[in-house]
Amino acid sequence: MGSVSPLIAIHQQLTKNNQQKIKDYQVLWLGTMTGPERKIVEKEGIEFKAIAAGKLRRYFDLRNIIDLAKIKIGFWQAFFIILK
Repeated sequence: MGSVSPLIAIHQQLTKNNQQKIKDYQVLWLGTMTGPERKIVEKEGIEFKAIAAGKLRRYFDLRNIIDLAKIKIGFWQAFFIILK
C-alpha cells in the first residue's frame, strides 16, 4: 500500500485545510477492479472507479497477449473518465 498512504494523507490535508477556501474540488481514484486499495480509498470517502489493468512480464507468457489488451482497454477507460 506504498502509493496509497501518501495520497490519502494529501487528501486529508486538502480536506482539513480547504474546507473554507476551496469548496469546489473533486477527488477521483482510478484503480484496478480487484486491487486492495479500493476499500481503503472508499473508507476515506474518495470516489473510486475501477478500470482494466494488465501486467507485462519480462518473460514469454501467453498472458502477456491478454494483458496487452487489458492495458489498452484501461487506457481508454481512464481517458473517457477524464473527459467527463
